Amino acid sequence: MEQAFLDGLKAWFSRYVHSFGGATGSRQPMELKEVHTAYVCRDITILAESECLKGGDIVLAGAIGLLHDVGRFPQYAKYGTFKDSQSENHGELGVRVINEAGILEGLPDDEKAVILESVKFHNAYSVPAMGSRPALFLKL
Repeated sequence: MEQAFLDGLKAWFSRYVHSFGGATGSRQPMELKEVHTAYVCRDITILAESECLKGGDIVLAGAIGLLHDVGRFPQYAKYGTFKDSQSENHGELGVRVINEAGILEGLPDDEKAVILESVKFHNAYSVPAMGSRPALFLKL
């Protein structure tokens, strides 16, 4: 993945997050998840570098960090909670958001799959068997 693609995802993410405004009465929960996402995006990049990943894979890790909780925003807007047990699985919801927005168009299929699997299963207690590359990014 190229840095320019990640920059475009970041611009989309900012617009997406701010589209929720104060629909739930307060922006504070949305701001909390936006700040959390920024930290995860930074930290996963550091982890990818520490694992000696190179260029495009470090950027790919950053994209995963950016998108891992994208389902939290519609989850909170619809249900007023971040608890999956009281609403719906935010990982699966995140995959739907990504697919409906079409934000991964133009990426190679293998990179799309790594992002979608990482978003879908980042909160899972157990994950299905998967290839070593998707498993590496999910572990990050």
